[in-house]
Amino acid sequence: MKHHQLATTLAIVTLCLFLKPTTALAADPSYKKNLFSLHAGYGNMAWGTSALTTASNSYENKLCSGFTLNLEYDRRLIPQLSLGIVASMYNASGSHAEGKDHVYTTFIGPQLSVYFLPTTPWIVRLSAGLGYLDYKNNSKVFGKNRKVNGGTGAAICGLRLGYTFASHWSVHADAGLLFGDLDSYKVKYHGEKVKVLPKDGDEVNLSRYNLLVGVSYHF
Repeated sequence: MKHHQLATTLAIVTLCLFLKPTTALAADPSYKKNLFSLHAGYGNMAWGTSALTTASNSYENKLCSGFTLNLEYDRRLIPQLSLGIVASMYNASGSHAEGKDHVYTTFIGPQLSVYFLPTTPWIVRLSAGLGYLDYKNNSKVFGKNRKVNGGTGAAICGLRLGYTFASHWSVHADAGLLFGDLDSYKVKYHGEKVKVLPKDGDEVNLSRYNLLVGVSYHF
């Protein structure tokens, strides 16, 4: 099963969980309806990736571990449900004897979230969404610039555990998954532009997991 098929399945299952009634979710008119969130931490493309300047496994592993930054805005529709938008950015770089790579990926899309303890200071949240995943690799080979770019549909899901420590602020730990494959990408090198169409099964895997910590401002 391709990663985008698995992503669609997970998104459907998670959305079904959202529709399942939860118990003891009494509405609280004092809850804040809007929140901005900032989270940062570790991202890992555990399934590997490609479109790099060398095929070395050890070098690929280095580019598969990087820094992740997530930005979110959410609007609480009811105390136990919110609709929002998330941007998830990944950054990793490495070099070798013949060149170097600097990989960036950016996911942006809407997400739906369910809150299991909406009337307590504790935050237990599941979220899922579908959106667009952009890929860039600003690399060099033998001192010459090589630029790779592409984009694809993708899915994101995650679990948040947190605590509201003040009327407008909460802290959390997030664990998330992002799924996406590039069926094609463009390479610009030495003044030439080429569109690459990987064989079926050899798509550029951009899927990753994230382990993040951060804060939210509620208003």
